[in-house]
Amino acid sequence: MSGEYPPVLQDLNFVRDAFSYSVPHPVLIFLPDHALTRLAKYAPDFWAWRKKVFYFQTIQSTQELAIEKTIQSERILESLDLPERQERIDLLERLLMEQSTDLRTRINILKELGVAYSSIGEVQKAEDFLLKALKLTEEDENLAGIKASVLHELGYTYHDFGEWDKAIALYNQSLEINERIGNVQGKAAMLHQLGIIYANKGEVDEAIALYNQSLEIFERIGDVQGKAMTLWWLGHLAEQQGEYTKAISYLQPALEILQRLKSPDAESVSASLDRVIRNS
Repeated sequence: MSGEYPPVLQDLNFVRDAFSYSVPHPVLIFLPDHALTRLAKYAPDFWAWRKKVFYFQTIQSTQELAIEKTIQSERILESLDLPERQERIDLLERLLMEQSTDLRTRINILKELGVAYSSIGEVQKAEDFLLKALKLTEEDENLAGIKASVLHELGYTYHDFGEWDKAIALYNQSLEINERIGNVQGKAAMLHQLGIIYANKGEVDEAIALYNQSLEIFERIGDVQGKAMTLWWLGHLAEQQGEYTKAISYLQPALEILQRLKSPDAESVSASLDRVIRNS
């Protein structure tokens, strides 16, 4: 249980002597290390009453695989309902308490917590976790790649809640790092995100220029998903400007790609294309 003085442990401490009467049997408490530490700290009388402590060591490879699967979940966060998102947050916070030594893993957990809190509208908590992750990336130049990723997520959080100037600054920092370390996929993603912001700000020419840069990279590296999403946005901007023929030239290939990928976004692109065709 979280908090500086969890009520459940406080109560456990106070009612220790009643256990021999109310539960006249051996009691086995099976907990991971971080929970045992909290039990000893917040319920010292109960902890001192113990008779034996047994340690069960998880095989390192099993532990690493479990952590990796938790952090790099294949489930799309946006597809989860609120209780499932909260469940993921609880799982990540427990994992964070257990991970105190591996710096890269700790940064990834903090980043994922920031993303998860952002998904439920908890902006302050999202910002706090992402800033903690960002601070840890300063400790080692070899963490430049993960730093770029954290900057991306922090920028996305600010973007999502309308703080566009902050988002632009963070995206540009991420873009600079991705260029420096040769991460072309990350560079394309940042150009795309910057294009979205400038489009939202009404700076259409700047947005189109950024989208075209990202489109060129997505095509060069064979990222068809990224290509389709960029074409969709270019089609959207062309539609807004009344350039319906150009919009169709973007939306048609975007739809074909997304249908081939069986992407749920195909339905939205199809609706956009039908609307443009009707208006052209």
